[in-house]
Amino acid sequence: MLKLVDRIIHLINNRYVIHVKDIADLLNCDAKLVANMLHYLHKRGKIYRIRKGIYTTSKFIADPLVIASAIYYPSYISFETALSIQNVIDQIAATIEVATTVEFPRTAKKIRINNTVINIYKIPPELMFGYRYRESKIIRGCYYYIAKPEKALLDYIYKKGDPRAIFTINWEKINKKILKEFAKKYPLRIRKLLAEYISNNI
Repeated sequence: MLKLVDRIIHLINNRYVIHVKDIADLLNCDAKLVANMLHYLHKRGKIYRIRKGIYTTSKFIADPLVIASAIYYPSYISFETALSIQNVIDQIAATIEVATTVEFPRTAKKIRINNTVINIYKIPPELMFGYRYRESKIIRGCYYYIAKPEKALLDYIYKKGDPRAIFTINWEKINKKILKEFAKKYPLRIRKLLAEYISNNI
């Protein structure tokens, strides 16, 4: 039993976030046994429960960005959060917004980590591109995926509409060539709005 606990902790430390099913599959264990073990470790304060069936450790809780892009795979920080972090908009994002291709329960669309709310949005597989690794400023040696400024802007338009009604966009932070290239994979309505952006601002 102790060896199983050690192996579970090792997996979480290397993945930031772990699901009960992942552990059961990787360790070839009964999922119910793993769930009970995780519950026990959570009660002992050894690990942190993000939501039913999903766990992390207190180390990673220090930076919710690290947690946010690891809850589902593949996924990355995008939308208003990525625009704010990369100074494309001056406003500070109130939540962490994540894009993923994974099917997840509707009840898991919003997840709270301490005082931070993580909102998760599903996107089609063909839009899973245009993001990069960035090291956490809080936990050295830990990383998260974040959309490039151009991708975050396109994701925002795709899911939420024209951001200019809410934000002031710092167009000098946007690369016109990359924006046009990324936009080719988005629907026509996005490309039409993008053409207006480029003619008026970039």
